[in-house]
Amino acid sequence: MKKLYTLACLGLLVFQANAQNCNTYPIVKPSWWNVLNGGTGPTSFDLGLTVDSIDVINDDQIRFTQGQDTSFEIQYLMPVQFDVSDLGVPGVSVVDVSSVTILGVSGLPTGLVWDLDITGTQNGNSYNPANNRYGAFKICGTTFSPPGIYQVEVQVEGCGSALGISQCEPVPLPLELEVLASPGGNAFFSFSPGSGCDTVNVDFEANVPSPDPVLNPVAYGWDFDNDGTEDATGQLVSATFTNPGPNVVTQSTTFDEFFISQIRLNSIDQSCYQGGLFSEGASGELTDPLFGQCLLGAACNPDVVLSVVTTSGSANLPEQTDNTSPVWSTDIVVGQGAISITGTELDPVTSLNGNDELGTAVISINSTPSNGQTYNFTLNNNGTNCASGNLTVNRRQQSQTITTDTILVFQASATPTISGDTLFCLGDTITLSSSASDVYQWSDGIGVIGNAQDLSVALPGTYSVTVTDAGTICPTTSEVFVVNESVVIQPTIAASTNGLYIENLDSNSVQW
Repeated sequence: MKKLYTLACLGLLVFQANAQNCNTYPIVKPSWWNVLNGGTGPTSFDLGLTVDSIDVINDDQIRFTQGQDTSFEIQYLMPVQFDVSDLGVPGVSVVDVSSVTILGVSGLPTGLVWDLDITGTQNGNSYNPANNRYGAFKICGTTFSPPGIYQVEVQVEGCGSALGISQCEPVPLPLELEVLASPGGNAFFSFSPGSGCDTVNVDFEANVPSPDPVLNPVAYGWDFDNDGTEDATGQLVSATFTNPGPNVVTQSTTFDEFFISQIRLNSIDQSCYQGGLFSEGASGELTDPLFGQCLLGAACNPDVVLSVVTTSGSANLPEQTDNTSPVWSTDIVVGQGAISITGTELDPVTSLNGNDELGTAVISINSTPSNGQTYNFTLNNNGTNCASGNLTVNRRQQSQTITTDTILVFQASATPTISGDTLFCLGDTITLSSSASDVYQWSDGIGVIGNAQDLSVALPGTYSVTVTDAGTICPTTSEVFVVNESVVIQPTIAASTNGLYIENLDSNSVQW
């Protein structure tokens, strides 16, 4: 038939997700569509098979989350007629749109199905724009297909008439559908996906970082089989779960801290604390102010106190009496920033000079210490090194938080098998049967064509069935079952002296 005109229909996408079954579908028009107000829709299709791609982006993206029952309704606005006077066909200026039929939806992730609204179902998947301006189909279900973008195609047939001539042509409409990983977790760790079928590969991430990786290192532990032993460490880990049902995951977040366990002064310069009468010793021994020597056999050993300041706090360490190499045991937490140590040699009240300042040392820790690591320092008073020493830093657990969460593994349905004839004669119908299950979805590679255990087939093609067993939400698809038409060469009857005969080179059965 000569094509006299081009049928163009504006296609509009309207969809809204809802966590319900496939019976109710709230509809929300996307913000970019204004065709009812005189604007143009996002796409068009015509009988010349030119199709503008439908880009579903931003807030209008069709998204399904793994393991969540979701539905969308995609709606089309169809014109009743339109002007085609620019085609130059005599007597044809307006084309009447007689029908728009949705033939199928292909490329859907496993577990998702398509269906029509009640108007389309009652009219064999077809809409008459004169009676229904809107045509619609629905995508719904629960999928555990891997996260990502899926290219879905809607097969549509548009029909129109002019001058008594009807014309129909198929038009593919592309859609993008995104499957999102099902999230899970708590304040301390997150994971994705949170559920799946049969075998679930899960990525985990610990959420609580260390405020100071140098002086407050954090360790993350993971127990994936709930046996009380650590199966993995690190902030980012992965695990595979195969046991049907809830799988409890235990995660520990442990913060350590460093503290000063000991401070020692190895030597103290006498010149920094001897120099006045009755200035040194527990009982204020006499010293020679001219020569700096202890009198009357006194030892003149120093009496020292230390003041330690860190960003985590400060501490005044007690007096070490008559000791040239004093040692202090401490429990001072090392915080961010420098450590300041100030030494003072105490004199009795009888001293004429007062206490002697030994000076101050500043120690910076810029990398994570090892347990028991020592740091040397020197007390300096106005350019004079009065004492040398060292401090020891030890490591201990500061806090630990243990939390749990659950990965759900759903048992996959048993893989179905298809039985039936693989050959049939044109005009005949054969029956394909699926192995027993609870829910059935037959496909011919284009769309869903049946939902019973048996399927009647009248055309050659490739068929498969997806089943969902009772007690699970995880579907499984069979291998493709190929049905071919049996072609028999038309017989030619010939006559011989013995009667009529035909040549039967293929050994076909013969019935006269």
